[in-house]
Amino acid sequence: MHPDADQTPRSWPALLIVLFLSMPLCAQDPPREGGAEAEKTEILPLPVPAFDDPKLQERYQQGCDLLDEESFSRARTTFRRIKSSLRTPGKEIEEALERCVLEAEAGVVLLKVRSYVERERYRSALNACLKADPDGDAFEGTFTGRELSEFRKQCQDEIYFLIDEFEKKPVATPEEPGGEDDPEERDPRGGRNRGYGQNAKIVGGSREDGDVRSGKGALHWMIGRQMSSVTFRGLDEIDLSEFRYLNISLRSEDPKARPAIVVLFDVDGEQIPDRQGRGRRAWGRVGQREGFQLGVSPTGRWQDLRLDLRKFVKKGEADWEMIQALRLIHYQGGEAKIMIDDIRLERS
Repeated sequence: MHPDADQTPRSWPALLIVLFLSMPLCAQDPPREGGAEAEKTEILPLPVPAFDDPKLQERYQQGCDLLDEESFSRARTTFRRIKSSLRTPGKEIEEALERCVLEAEAGVVLLKVRSYVERERYRSALNACLKADPDGDAFEGTFTGRELSEFRKQCQDEIYFLIDEFEKKPVATPEEPGGEDDPEERDPRGGRNRGYGQNAKIVGGSREDGDVRSGKGALHWMIGRQMSSVTFRGLDEIDLSEFRYLNISLRSEDPKARPAIVVLFDVDGEQIPDRQGRGRRAWGRVGQREGFQLGVSPTGRWQDLRLDLRKFVKKGEADWEMIQALRLIHYQGGEAKIMIDDIRLERS
């Protein structure tokens, strides 16, 4: 909700946190989403291998019937006993049993999660998903796993508002349309990707190579000795008073870098406010007067920050109805590359 045009201008309401990337981590890790999504590919039906022993064939069918009845614990026990009774199962039988055991294991979790969701205990349901499958891919290719991932997504939507996960925007190169040499796609403040800010672009990668925290994309922000910023808009579309935490994942690639960053909620997301000057001392005073300070260690690994919005309110004069954007402003330190991923608000 925005102020009417005929209202007198209000004071600039910003909620500030100064992050010094040289201090020990002092924020709790948020629950990780793991990038789980409802599986869209076709799932093959349960295999029906041919056993030499008719009794094993009958027991296998009994296990499949238990899956249909959602007696997942009994089905898992049945398939495991069949597997243990075979000294050297063939490849077809071994793969069939592995698939059935996976269906049953996902089903055990599914029953628990479904029960929580029916009682609207979404956080308990999500925690059960994360405990059984932290990365969201343990039960891929199963019917029960697909239903479980749908519940997982539902719980995430109930708990979080995703500001940006950098998954659905193209990764542009200088030679392609939308690259840094395309003047139409340049941010008016000098950034490479319009809508983010200075010297920031979305880069694809993997968790293994460290370029992303989860999923397949992250924002890479090149900072130097001059002040620069990145902006995330769209907060005017929600009621911010419903949320308790801000989750954000950061990583400094250079362990020796000591950049100082201000994380703030902004009215318009367009201009860096003039707070008694724009130098490093000015921004240091802003953090001390209105911000909440914590540290992020520049160890070359991802830091998952969970920032309490109530602590913002204690220091600043927050008016959630005025907020339109989230901004990160670098104001001190040498050149470095900072990676940003999984920015989301969390309900209490």
